[in-house]
Order: sequence, then structure tokens, then C-alpha cells
Amino acid sequence: MSSAFLWRVFLATALVQAVGNFLYFVLLENEIAIQLTYAATKAVMVLAPLTLLLCGFKIPILTKGGKHVRSLLWGIGSGAIIFIFILIVYRLFSFVFAPYAPALFAKIVEVGIQEHYWMVAIGISLVHSLLEEYYWRWYIVKGLETYLDFLPSLLIGNVLFTLHHYLILSQFVSLPLTFLLGTCVGIGGCLWSLMYRKTGSLLGAWISHACADLAIFIVGYLLTLSLT
Repeated sequence: MSSAFLWRVFLATALVQAVGNFLYFVLLENEIAIQLTYAATKAVMVLAPLTLLLCGFKIPILTKGGKHVRSLLWGIGSGAIIFIFILIVYRLFSFVFAPYAPALFAKIVEVGIQEHYWMVAIGISLVHSLLEEYYWRWYIVKGLETYLDFLPSLLIGNVLFTLHHYLILSQFVSLPLTFLLGTCVGIGGCLWSLMYRKTGSLLGAWISHACADLAIFIVGYLLTLSLT
């Protein structure tokens, strides 16, 4: 396959998570349809990078020359800071988030995870964060680097990473808060991309990302505690 064709396919796959999130967070209401669309989105995120790689898409090896110990230390340090920061912000500004608890609880019920909240929380924090690091930090940012310099690749890749978080947040909070919180996610994405670039290992970015996700699930639980 020609490099131009592979590049166009790559650009199309860069929108997969945003499109998937729009479908299962915004458009769809049926629980089964939501879960099937979610599963299909994640399957594409796993398989698209491998398929394009096998077809000749020129992207660096995932962990070539990785400095895993350094990455681990950066991940633990940054993850602890992010985790504590999120919980402190919630503690200080819980009155800002409290009005959005009913919408959050309604979505938890709609997607069918109310009875398995903590199992889902741990699964997403550990597994989904790894999938996103594999997809965004390696496949998208490194894929963009096959045609662009690092800085525009970093910015474009993490704008796309932020986009689907804007979509999710817009279903629960006001537009100003959506922009603020979504932008914080984008900053986190840039941090994780830089960690990956410096160490050549996704380990630290994964740990840091998992800590952020777990803190968010804790906030979600605290928000909806009075509604259960």
C-alpha cells in the first residue's frame, strides 16, 4: 500500500475515539447499543495500529531502547501528585461539582455499571489507561511524527486526545467547566507524551494516567454517594 493511502487511513483512525465517545456518550441511549459501540471503539483502537504497522506504516517500535526504571519513577511521582491534586481540588470546590451529581449518576445507571462501579473503576484505571497510552502516546503522536516535527505532533495529538474528553465532560458539567477540566486532561496528555519521549517507555505514562483515572472515579463515587 502507498504511504499516502496509509497516512489517510491513519488520520481517519485518529478520530475513532472521539466518534465512538459521541455515539455511546451522547447519541445512543440503549444500554446494549452503548456497550457494543464501546467495545467496537476499543477494538479499533487496539487493532488499527497493528494493522497499519503490518501494512507498512512507518512508526517507531513501541518501546525501543526504553529506560523503564526512570519511566517508572517519573510515573509514580507524577501520578501521586496528580492523584492528590485532583482530590484536593474536589475537596476545596465540591460545592461547584455537587449540582452535577444527578447527571453523573443517571449516566452510570444508563450504561449499566452501577452494580459494578469499583470493578469498572479499577479496570478502566489500569487497562483502559494503558490502551490510551498505547493508542495516543505511541500510535497517534509517534505516527504524526512520521510526517511532522515533534512539537506539532505533540500538540495535534493531544488536541485530539482532549477532544473526546470535552465530549464526555459536556454531558455532565457546564461548558466553561468542560473547557477547564478538558484542558487539564490535555495538559496531562502532553506531560505523558513528554515522559514517553524522554524515556522511550510507556510504563511511567501508564502509571501516571492510571492514578489520574482512579482519582476521577473516587470523585465520581463521592459525588454520587448521597444519591445511591
